[in-house]
Amino acid sequence: MTALGVIITIAALGLIGFAIWAFRKAHAGWALGAAALLALLGYQFVSDFDIPGNWSFTKDIRQFEGRFFRMVVKLDYQGEPQTFDFVVGCQVKSILYQDGSRSRDVGFIPAVYGRRMKDNKAVVIRPPDVCNGETTTGGEVPAAFMPLIVVYDNADALDMGLAYLSDDAYDSPESDLKFHSAEILASSRAEFDADGKSGVPNLITREKFWSAQPDGVALAEGLRAIRPQYSKTCTFAQRYRLPDIVRERAREFWPATRPVYWFPASYDEEQAILKGLFSTNNESNREYWVQPEAGGERHMISSFRFSALDYGMARRNVEDWIHPTPFGRRTESKPIVAYYPVTSSISQRNWPTDPTQWDQFVADLKDPTARIIGTAGGRNRGFGACWSLRYDHLNKHTMKSLAQVLGHTTVDGSRVYSRTGERVTGVGGPDFIFEKDEYVFLIKTLDFGVMGGDVR
Repeated sequence: MTALGVIITIAALGLIGFAIWAFRKAHAGWALGAAALLALLGYQFVSDFDIPGNWSFTKDIRQFEGRFFRMVVKLDYQGEPQTFDFVVGCQVKSILYQDGSRSRDVGFIPAVYGRRMKDNKAVVIRPPDVCNGETTTGGEVPAAFMPLIVVYDNADALDMGLAYLSDDAYDSPESDLKFHSAEILASSRAEFDADGKSGVPNLITREKFWSAQPDGVALAEGLRAIRPQYSKTCTFAQRYRLPDIVRERAREFWPATRPVYWFPASYDEEQAILKGLFSTNNESNREYWVQPEAGGERHMISSFRFSALDYGMARRNVEDWIHPTPFGRRTESKPIVAYYPVTSSISQRNWPTDPTQWDQFVADLKDPTARIIGTAGGRNRGFGACWSLRYDHLNKHTMKSLAQVLGHTTVDGSRVYSRTGERVTGVGGPDFIFEKDEYVFLIKTLDFGVMGGDVR
């Protein structure tokens, strides 16, 4: 700070005191005048003060150039070491794209970063939003942090993949990956620009990235509306042991034929069974506390939060996230929830590529398997299935016809029934699937898109 900056600071403090006095004495004009002078001095102060980092100055204006961080992820893919090293920008102005064009300002870029593997699968990483400067070296990002990683089975289509939601997925015999580490390091605009020009190109092009949005949005970006769409939504089922009090109520509505998997016949039945299980007032009522699939310590079901994308995926030995959670930071060992992938026979992969054939495709649907939960005897534990139906791409007539389609749900190939003998459900299916009177599956969806995100 120069001598002028010191003088400005002293003057500003005096004006603050004067403004407070004027306000208390009801001298509104004097108070407003002091405020205006403060604003002018504040502008002069920041122009005089040498601020390092992300602010660029000219004689008349200043412009925020964004904040940047480098993400370095180390893992094995089918036994071969892989290192993903790329720079992410937050609130970046004047993005230079691969085709040489420049765009509007972007809030988060790249929102996802992927590479093609030797077998034509794709490994895609969703970086966390650490735009407040959190880093591994600074201690805000724990050493055990694990980002969301999705393995798509076709690097060209990117329409079907498996999300690795917890340590269980990496330990599974079905896993292609072994996770080692993920570091967040401070970076700069210069490194961001250099990475865009000479770094390993992102597999996910803008055309593919924006294909996840309605066609009109892609066209507004000056891009073609392509299919299949990039699937950024994953569906999974969490499996819990029911507490005794809920098991007793569940038996009242369990179909008389005692199917292994079943669902309540109505909303009222569902509420009668689950009453109290999701209450926010049951902190001290252990009757309603549940256990993870494998047993162990009981918890409130609400405390089994799915680690948010910007916190990190669930770790077996460390429950510690980048940001504080509603339940506080916890470093002690806790059992993690069992996640299982949920797919569908009417995912976009099974739809005709020609939209003119969609209505006929819907008309031909007869009792489709709208939801498929696959545990594979536990081998699928830890995964979510990334696919999409893309309702927002369907015209009104097709959507109306699809809404009238009835389908069914299966768990490991077994149909799910209700007490009234109904063997079909809506296209979406029930959110709660019971396994005898012992377990419950909670079906959830995870969208790992980024508001204001883009790729280049």
